[in-house]
Amino acid sequence: MDDRKSTMSSLSSRSNPRVVTKPRLAKKRAYTSLSIKQNWKLLSIVVLGLSIVLAWAPFMNALDIFEKSIALRGQTFLKQIGFQVNDLIVEGRSLTSQEDILKAVNIQRGESLFASDLEAIKKRLEALSWVRTATVQRRWPFTIYVRLAEYRPIALWQQKAKFYLVDDQGHYFKIPKNNPFQSLPILTGEEAPKNAPQLFSILRDFPSIIGRVTGAIYLGKRRWDLMLDNRLKLKLSEERIKQSLIQFVKMEEGRKISDKNIVAIDLRFEDKVYFQLAPEAAEIKLSSKQT
Repeated sequence: MDDRKSTMSSLSSRSNPRVVTKPRLAKKRAYTSLSIKQNWKLLSIVVLGLSIVLAWAPFMNALDIFEKSIALRGQTFLKQIGFQVNDLIVEGRSLTSQEDILKAVNIQRGESLFASDLEAIKKRLEALSWVRTATVQRRWPFTIYVRLAEYRPIALWQQKAKFYLVDDQGHYFKIPKNNPFQSLPILTGEEAPKNAPQLFSILRDFPSIIGRVTGAIYLGKRRWDLMLDNRLKLKLSEERIKQSLIQFVKMEEGRKISDKNIVAIDLRFEDKVYFQLAPEAAEIKLSSKQT
């Protein structure tokens, strides 16, 4: 029994390595075979990707040429059936020159109605000095329509020895060449452009005053002083601008205040008015009192 046991033990000790090594050899061969297949697949994918990349640029170029050819043939066809530019209609032009508009639109008579980039035309028009906004449309069958909203200058703004034009929306911008608005009132003071539209809107109700306004000073970001005829200053109320002007008109109608030796009228108060005499007039008045 002992001999048999030792033999079995010996056999089992010998047989164990065989049982273990056979599967290991099989796994190793399977793994090697699988790795080779995966590598070939990966290599095939890389080669295919490179082929696509190398072929893509010529393909896209050919496609671009084809598209342009189709577009050109389409435009030619549209021209042949009557969709070509014969008219350019421009509305809202007052300050912008016709030459500048034609240069910005850059369309020749007889071109296809669909050949031009309307957005590019719009940007070129809005880059012109006097143009605030522009609308560009195609109108069947042969018209390009342009609508301009130009700046409407109401004054000049003097800021740090430089002058800017101020429009009726409170915007200010550089003065274009050949400025035809040299006679506009001159504004001074911080935030004067932003508050000028409100002031001039009120002044339009006083035609006897607005034509005499040569300047306006915006003080303390809250109220205005008007200059009339470059010599008479009207100090207006902060909140009662219209009432201050009505008060001045009544004085002008009754006494012709501006013909007197007065250089400033303080209209800021409801129940009283202050006058400032010219220096020479004040001296004469003082001397007459002393005598």
